[in-house]
Amino acid sequence: MSALCAKAFGATKVFLTDINESRLKLASELGADGVFVIDTKNFNDKEMAQKIRKELSADCLGADVTIECTGVESSVCLAIHATKSGGKVGIVGLGADSRIPLSSAAMREVDLIGVCRIKDDYELAIQLISSGKLNVKPLITHKFKIQEAIEAFNLLRSGAEGVVKVLIQY
Repeated sequence: MSALCAKAFGATKVFLTDINESRLKLASELGADGVFVIDTKNFNDKEMAQKIRKELSADCLGADVTIECTGVESSVCLAIHATKSGGKVGIVGLGADSRIPLSSAAMREVDLIGVCRIKDDYELAIQLISSGKLNVKPLITHKFKIQEAIEAFNLLRSGAEGVVKVLIQY
């Protein structure tokens, strides 16, 4: 969703990371310029950040803006390391308190910006969808009737391959 919004607002290059390959496949189909599978067993945030920086540009400066949507400590660290000096990291994901490389962010003047993704966004979201600037239909991978809500939440919680957004219809 954040990638679609970034594109809708004019981002020229949008890269995504995820542990789920089917989500990255969908992201590519929806216009992501690059995708990176995170190997949770062998993950090194600085190495992955360098890989992303190289893909972004020849000078390896990093992303102007990074949006972190998981709240997972390693992903927040990756976001900081992949962002160029003077860039911005939007912290959308809500996770547990974690240890992040604040000294790296401070020394490189990377701004960390907390984002409350619900407050005051409905009107803009409706405008983007109704104007056709944002097509969210491909994100809905599963539909359930209200009577099947428990099954729907269990599917979401499972982290199963191929699950992106689940719609519960009333």
